[in-house]
Amino acid sequence: MTSLLVGYAMKPLLVFENRYKDHKGGPHHPENPARLDACLAGLSRDNLIKEFDRIEPRRAGKDEIMLVHTPEHHSTVAATAGQEDSMLDEDTYVCAESFDTALFAVGGLLEIVDLCEPGKEERAFAFPRPPGHHATPASAMGFCLFNNIAIAARYAQKERGFERALIVDFDAHHGNGTQDIFYDDGTVGFFSTHQHPLYPGTGARGERGSGKGEGWNMNIPMIPHSSDVDYKRAYEDELAEFWEFVKPEIVLVSAGFDAHERDPLSQMKVTTAGYRWMAEFILARAAGMPCVFVLEGGYDPDALADCSNAVAKAIAQYR
Repeated sequence: MTSLLVGYAMKPLLVFENRYKDHKGGPHHPENPARLDACLAGLSRDNLIKEFDRIEPRRAGKDEIMLVHTPEHHSTVAATAGQEDSMLDEDTYVCAESFDTALFAVGGLLEIVDLCEPGKEERAFAFPRPPGHHATPASAMGFCLFNNIAIAARYAQKERGFERALIVDFDAHHGNGTQDIFYDDGTVGFFSTHQHPLYPGTGARGERGSGKGEGWNMNIPMIPHSSDVDYKRAYEDELAEFWEFVKPEIVLVSAGFDAHERDPLSQMKVTTAGYRWMAEFILARAAGMPCVFVLEGGYDPDALADCSNAVAKAIAQYR
């Protein structure tokens, strides 16, 4: 596919932290620290990592977690600190270090947002663990403890003066937590392409938001084996129209690479080139505003490395 990008001069930002490996479950759990090693392998090709300014994450505070989560949920996760390994649901593990790691995962995104302002064309790629888009206001689920990207969106509004935000989610699994958080909001648009049927079973086209949020939620359920061509059609037809409706001032991308043709947890057929095209499409549409890509899923090591490299190249070459 041909490049969609035009000139851009600023060096993009990167959050990549070894402490994110401290969140550990069983040796065979698909969401494991080796995922970060795969991402780093992709970023290390062709000295690509040197094209980014790396920034250090900080620990998010309780008040920042509670921008989208209930006090009870914060307390539930906090109570696991220093404790033996356990499960918060059938898929979501915690260890003694998980709570602290999750706070730094959120804090890495907040450090990026602190460098963003309305009308400033910032670009960034963040690699937090644990991932976040399944975490609802009141519960952890689907490998996710806190909803990293949702907290970042609300923080951008509260602390950095952004009025309207857009979250684009191309993970193979529907970001049900992000949808729940903003479903009746009317200031944060949520656009998701995802395999259907597949966990968690949400994300029907009819789920369009409610109240003030009516129309601010757009789901594009994709049948198994959907390809680059199908995603290109969804972006050019549906995302472009939704973008004009939301009129965002900041764009955040739930970058899940589990729709890749080699991923074991979905049946999608997106190629590495397809992921790069999606990143370029988003970057081109986001001209004149901040655009932050945030790791979610992706469970084949080689595909994860390839896609991290492809999206990072799209970001780095947008200059």
